[in-house]
Amino acid sequence: MQDHSLSSKHLLIAGTEKILQLVLSTVLQEAGYKVTIATDGIDALFTIETFNFTKHPFDLLTLDHHLSKLSWQTLTEKLDKLRIATPVIIIRNQESRKSINFLTTRIIKYLETPFSKEEFMNTIRQLVAL
Repeated sequence: MQDHSLSSKHLLIAGTEKILQLVLSTVLQEAGYKVTIATDGIDALFTIETFNFTKHPFDLLTLDHHLSKLSWQTLTEKLDKLRIATPVIIIRNQESRKSINFLTTRIIKYLETPFSKEEFMNTIRQLVAL
């Protein structure tokens, strides 16, 4: 069911797992969000910069913990330097939990796989409401 109050919310999904991108983008679009997909960290950085300076900036970034070509840590550091403070969800598995030790000024929420549609959407709603 689409919530028309969310139709202006724009989210980026960045990662290399095509099936996960497809599932997440479908769930978000059905809920009324505008979704853009980036295939890796460099593509994500370019897309975020482009939309931030020329179009409608993103309201939320969803990044794969194993983002290729440019890690999610490096990506968020670059965004901090550009003063782009968009909230971020990092999708990670249990094994990657130990490897996260990172400081940034932005809001970051970690979502561990597997997660339910309800858990995903609740996390999205919490962060786009900020």
